[in-house]
Amino acid sequence: MLKRIKNINLTDIVGIIKFLIVLIPSIIYKVYLKINKKELWLVCEIKFMARDNGYIFYKYLKNSHPEILSYFAISKNCSDYSKVKELGNIIEWGTLKHYFLYMSSTKNISSHKEGNPNHLLFTILHVYLNLYNNRVFLQHGVLYEDFEMFHWKNTKFKIFICGAKKEYEFIKEKYGYPDKSLKFTGLARFDNLLDYKTNDKYILFIPTWRRWIDSKEKFIASEYYEKINSFINNSELEKILEENDKYLLFYPHVAFQ
Repeated sequence: MLKRIKNINLTDIVGIIKFLIVLIPSIIYKVYLKINKKELWLVCEIKFMARDNGYIFYKYLKNSHPEILSYFAISKNCSDYSKVKELGNIIEWGTLKHYFLYMSSTKNISSHKEGNPNHLLFTILHVYLNLYNNRVFLQHGVLYEDFEMFHWKNTKFKIFICGAKKEYEFIKEKYGYPDKSLKFTGLARFDNLLDYKTNDKYILFIPTWRRWIDSKEKFIASEYYEKINSFINNSELEKILEENDKYLLFYPHVAFQ
């Protein structure tokens, strides 16, 4: 915790001030919700995105469970904002209202570990002090190896969703979560494929990321960049696509973008 505090910056200080401003009102509202046995669910992905498990889950929530009071947090300055706005109850990321709802909610549901108004502040509160910890981790992929950052000791998620049976068994063995915290349900976005019509003229190329690439310099110098660049600019590939009347759609990972 002390190590994290050393990394505090101006954004974090502003976040702490906002936290203190809404502290008492959020406690009062949380008590009100508990007394009246009401649910308040806050859903998100990351600040500039609504296109993954968070968005699909929120869409399902609005269509199938309107009795649950729910909100979605996202920045207005992103391309996905108008799409998710249609579902209603949109909260501007990082505002006092975002802090208030995050601290009042009965469930905080996110596809990303960073799904809160201030990652440093709330990581300390969740992991080290066990406060405001009612988080459901929807995930945004299927974990395939031992990532320590997602271990129970480093997250303390109340519910950890698994997208595949082997992944569920692997996380159960390696990550240290209580049995009641792990849920094998599949990913929310899988449901979005049930009535999806395919078009065989299009081939989607959507490579994953490499966590060790943390700068533009490392990226350009990497074999990862070299291989992808040579693939999408390959004249033989272009010829094959033209001969077969196909299109290759290249969708870079969000970190790549």
